[in-house]
Amino acid sequence: MKRTTHLLYLIGFLLSLTTRVVGQGLCNQSGGGFTLSAYEVCAGRPVSISNTPANAFDIGYVTNYNGVATTGLSYSDLKPSLSINYSSPGTFTILQKVVSSSGIGYHCEKVKVFESRKINAVQTACGGGNINLSLTRDAILNAYDRVKIDWGDGSPEEFWEKGDELNVQHTYADAKKAYTIKYNGVYAAGTACAEGVVNPIAVKFEEANLSSIQVTTLEMKADGKLSYSYVGIGGINTVVEYSADNGSSFKKGGSSSASGPLTSNIPGLNPQSIYQVRLQSEDRCGGSLPSDVVSSMKIEAKAKSGTVDLSWNKYNVVTGWDFVGYELYVNNALLKTFTSANDIRFTDSDVECGYSYTYRVDTKLKKGSATVTSKSADVAVKVDVDGSEKISNALVSVNADQVLITADVPGKVYNLVIERAESGGKSLFRPIASLNNVSSYSDAGINPHEKSYCYTLSFETCGRNYPATEPICTILLKKSFSTFDWSSDQPFHEPITKYTMLQTGSSNSSNVEEIEQKLNMSFTPKLGANSDPEYTFQIRATSGSGLESLSNAVVYKRNPDVFMPNAFTPNDDSKNDILKPIAEPLNSYSFTVFNRSGEVVFHTTDQTMGWDGKVKNGVAELGWYIYKIRFEDGLNQKAEKNGTFMLLR
Repeated sequence: MKRTTHLLYLIGFLLSLTTRVVGQGLCNQSGGGFTLSAYEVCAGRPVSISNTPANAFDIGYVTNYNGVATTGLSYSDLKPSLSINYSSPGTFTILQKVVSSSGIGYHCEKVKVFESRKINAVQTACGGGNINLSLTRDAILNAYDRVKIDWGDGSPEEFWEKGDELNVQHTYADAKKAYTIKYNGVYAAGTACAEGVVNPIAVKFEEANLSSIQVTTLEMKADGKLSYSYVGIGGINTVVEYSADNGSSFKKGGSSSASGPLTSNIPGLNPQSIYQVRLQSEDRCGGSLPSDVVSSMKIEAKAKSGTVDLSWNKYNVVTGWDFVGYELYVNNALLKTFTSANDIRFTDSDVECGYSYTYRVDTKLKKGSATVTSKSADVAVKVDVDGSEKISNALVSVNADQVLITADVPGKVYNLVIERAESGGKSLFRPIASLNNVSSYSDAGINPHEKSYCYTLSFETCGRNYPATEPICTILLKKSFSTFDWSSDQPFHEPITKYTMLQTGSSNSSNVEEIEQKLNMSFTPKLGANSDPEYTFQIRATSGSGLESLSNAVVYKRNPDVFMPNAFTPNDDSKNDILKPIAEPLNSYSFTVFNRSGEVVFHTTDQTMGWDGKVKNGVAELGWYIYKIRFEDGLNQKAEKNGTFMLLR
């Protein structure tokens, strides 16, 4: 009898071990006690606690005890309901601390919480009454043993079992009715939690939008991998196809039926070739649709003259798409944007010799809210010169009392040397300026109204010296009586196609009359009595490409000023010994001197001759004399000027 009693006690003790937790920490202590309303429960459902200790005046709980810690624990009295609600699945240890008259005691119990959340799935319509339900494999789905599906059309419930394909298909007899699919996770028999929360989804009988599957980014890599990105639709198999012959034939690449943003690549291609890429999508009902073609980009870079010349392929825009622009990058920084598909060249002059630069060009397209970006592979280039650089053109032009020299110097980093010679380049050329990265210069301290000046230009860039250019010379404009003549020197490195006389009147300096001279080298103005009293004339030379150079300016007075001194001293001291009018060259001229008796003592029609103070009887007397000047100007207008002067010794 004692043996039976002992056996029953042992069995009872072992059974108690199935509900009590014995281990490290405080769970192996005694003195407490409680029971749970359930030791297995669905997440989100409460677990009630019933205390068993008697005479306890303080009871606290740790609802997720790690089974190890003995200090630093935070206890809760769980008032007023004495229940716990676990929102996530797992196995949790509940620790009880009891304070009574007999001391402090502890007790532990474990509760298993099952997943109960809704399963994630995507419904895809294949046309007609065909529907595909694609389950999402994640931690929620993996927690259940199976999925129960109610298609909502009165057909028997269907079950998805672990290990099955994630896609479950169903055919509705009438695609015009409204249906709601209800599905939820289910556990195997014997568990306290039978099934999870039901997830309803309304059935939509439209075709899967295969047209939305479009390449969004195409990027050629330097190693020959062509990377592409797009947004896939779950359950829709999408195959990438590429062409190396401008779309005449396509080869198949990889494929995927996943959903969401996807990126992959086509290896083994030539980064210097251009490829066309499209996506071929096929739904589960056999429908297939190719996407619009996207072309890859290729950029070429060549160092020249201390600059980098860049060119890329023109993008052939597919019908329905809008060209947004090219974006040119240097060292991954945006350099310039082009808004025309025809802009496929650019020269980067913001570089330095001896340095390397990496370039890439992106093409941006738009169709409604959809966008596409096609990126070229990076190309690297070291800035240098190839020896063929030269100053492509230069010109000189007179500006007031200075000469302006400008040159088209290759590159951005250079040293420009300017040399000058006088008298039409017949004298020795001497350096007058050395300019660092400056292509224009004003030559002052000279007299371009009296002489023609010629210039040569040479430069140094990237450690290489280049020879001087052929001379370019200023145009010298001169007036002889009423006719203007100018030099035929070349002011730029191109033939002169025409000359234009610029005539500016004194009454309105902003009104410039342009009189084309073709290739004539002289000009006679046509002025009348109503013309301005004074004009400024200047010759402009023009080349075939539009270069322009100006001569010096010459002032022309319609009625020349004639100045007559009021005294002279003919005493043979070489100072003020000759009396004559001072005037510009005249068409005709007459100068007569009278004494106080009205007798003529001197007369000449030679504008270079004057009176030396002598008469037939010898030296003229001291005192006042009368003069009369008659002349005819360049317009054949006659004038007369009278006055007096004094003869002194």
